[in-house]
Amino acid sequence: MPRTFEFLTVADRTAKPRTSGLTTLADFGIGNSCVEATLELWHEVIDCVKVSALQITADDKAIRRKIAIYKKWGIDVQVGGPILELARLQHKEKETFERMRDMGYDSLEISAEALPTQHTFEEEKSFADLALKYGFKIHGEVGKKFPGGDRLRKSPTELDVDVAAREIQMYCDLGCDFVYFEGHLLRAIIGDNAEHAPERGWQITEMARKVGQDKVVFEVPFTYLSYASKRILQHWLVTALGPNVNVGNVQLDEIAELETVRLGMFPVFGGAGGDHPFIASSAAHGGTAAGDWWKVGVGAKPGGRG
Repeated sequence: MPRTFEFLTVADRTAKPRTSGLTTLADFGIGNSCVEATLELWHEVIDCVKVSALQITADDKAIRRKIAIYKKWGIDVQVGGPILELARLQHKEKETFERMRDMGYDSLEISAEALPTQHTFEEEKSFADLALKYGFKIHGEVGKKFPGGDRLRKSPTELDVDVAAREIQMYCDLGCDFVYFEGHLLRAIIGDNAEHAPERGWQITEMARKVGQDKVVFEVPFTYLSYASKRILQHWLVTALGPNVNVGNVQLDEIAELETVRLGMFPVFGGAGGDHPFIASSAAHGGTAAGDWWKVGVGAKPGGRG
């Protein structure tokens, strides 16, 4: 797809089909006409969409139309995670998979973020095998919104890096294309505005190094956080892991902002080095940005202890 002003150099972005630089949406109930109009502009930078469980009481025909719109633009459509958690609790996995297949869903998330406890490996493997048998792509998720029952945490604000890497690899071994890292765990570690990134950001970067960051989609919460905080956390991910970090839970009406953050051309107020870093680097180097223009010194060094 040719972009506008194609003769101007911008930061490199991966192209579809891609395994790095993924952007996954959280569709929380936006109208179908808005979906269609927005995807006309941005379909090339969107890889997957979670049709949120918030829409479980919406009109079935309308949801089917929504799924068809996303698929028309080449976007993988994933069912909202809590729907599968309910199905598992009520022992209606097969019935749910049959309905999902009939509706046109492509993928699902294997998670337990809303449950009091997390599943055993054997339970997850059985569920993954059944999903694959029905023809779905599967994605994992690690971490919980709240500290209770979260195996990944040493404390409410501290990640057990080794456990996190091990759980991510477990989901990959089950056949998952990628694994979501719970957004509310991310904000618990580095802060709502990345204010704790200097002392705790190493936990995220070290986990990504151990497991391979292309396996992980880092969610930024689309609920709770302010608009500014979401941009700051997305900007921190770019500065810590590069413009082609995988980012999830993006709202459709904010896709333009994320893409511009990735390109280093967005004014991220409150983010370290947030003053248009690609343009600033270009200005400092005779019009050509440095190869690592995104590295603005946020987050601790690998190991992070000094």
